[in-house]
Parts: sequence; structure tokens; C-alpha cells
Amino acid sequence: MRGLARKGFRWPSGARYTQPLAVGPDLSVLGKSMRFWLTTHYKHQSKSHPYSIYLKDEYKQRAEQIDVGDQVVFYEIKGKSGGRQAVVAIAEVRGGIRENVHRDGGPDIGEEIWEWEIPCIDPDLDGMLSKQCLNEIMQWKPNWSLRVPGGLMELDEKQFKSIATGFKKRS
Repeated sequence: MRGLARKGFRWPSGARYTQPLAVGPDLSVLGKSMRFWLTTHYKHQSKSHPYSIYLKDEYKQRAEQIDVGDQVVFYEIKGKSGGRQAVVAIAEVRGGIRENVHRDGGPDIGEEIWEWEIPCIDPDLDGMLSKQCLNEIMQWKPNWSLRVPGGLMELDEKQFKSIATGFKKRS
């Protein structure tokens, strides 16, 4: 079944999954398949700032495509605070869109506000995938700077699995 973990698939944490990754109902029964996303973040200024998908008001409609159980990779952009320019976390969508009450501040964000949050659960922070490796997986030019309008783009399952595998290898 498309979008579900196959028997024997190893998740970035090393765990083996033989069941669908989504929490709740079997999405295939509902005619839905899991989707995969890449979101960009500035370097978190506080360790307590959650890894969630954050959207500005003008990109709110993108949230309609995202479902509980979808998988998300988090790319930390360089910004003024010296972000790592790498995939720094992988998590699962936990809930629907809601008003964003988190404010991380810092030199990159200042008073700028991302009005909407799509919460994610249990981010895996025990890996990293470099910009160079991400560019190879995505077949982008070697020195291409990641610019994602609205900070969110969909990945296909093959891209996601390649990113997840490289993430655990700390490429």
C-alpha cells in the first residue's frame, strides 16, 4: 500500500515498523495515504520551542493538504543566527492547524509572526542530513540554496525515505 511503512522498514530511530505509521485509523481504509513534507525553520532559540509546521497567514490554505500521521522533515536554514543548513529533525503530524502561540524570537525572526501551527509529535533529533546530501537526494544543483515559498513543500515517499536514511547516518 502506498504511503504506509512496509514490513521490515527501519525508521530513522532504528525501530522496525510492521504497522502503518499513522496514529489512529488505518488511513488506507479511509481512502487516504500518508504524505511527506519538508518544512524550513530558523535555528530554534529555545530548546522548549516545539518542532511543528509554522505557516504565515497567506499560506494557511496549504494546511488543508496535511493530515495527522503525515511525516515531516525539518530543514534548519542559516539565517543570522547561524543555522546548520541541514535536516535536523523528523517528526509526525499530530493534529490539525491551530493558532500559533509560540514565539521563539531571535535575530532571524524578531517580531515577525507565523500565525498558524500544525503540531507534530516526538521529533527525532538524533541525526542530521547536510545541505549537500539533501541537494543530491532532491537532484538540485550542488550549491543551490533552499528557498521554499511559505516554508513548506511536499516530498514523495522515495525522497522522504532517502532523507530519513541519510539523517540517521548523519550525512
